[in-house]
Amino acid sequence: PFTDRSILVNDNYYYITDEEGTYKAYDIKNNKLIISGYAYLFVTNVENLFKVSEDGENFGLVNTKGEIILPMEYGYITDFQNGTASAMKNNSDEEIIINSKGEKITN
Repeated sequence: PFTDRSILVNDNYYYITDEEGTYKAYDIKNNKLIISGYAYLFVTNVENLFKVSEDGENFGLVNTKGEIILPMEYGYITDFQNGTASAMKNNSDEEIIINSKGEKITN
């Protein structure tokens, strides 16, 4: 739907805005606020899942209820593709593959 908000990024499910310095996620279908309250908020290409950070250095995953799926201990988390994403824990040089439940996938 049309909106007066400036959209920063979107995926197939949500769009993210920056309203007065606060990132907010809205559902695309019904233009409803889904989640806010984080310094940084990003879509993941997975329904009901967002990348979040309080400081721009420590990232994690939360669901639409605000429940932590992956703690904010990661330097980066890529967008999900085919159900998985890459992530690297802070102070580590080992990249891991995770699923949308925040679980490490072993090869």
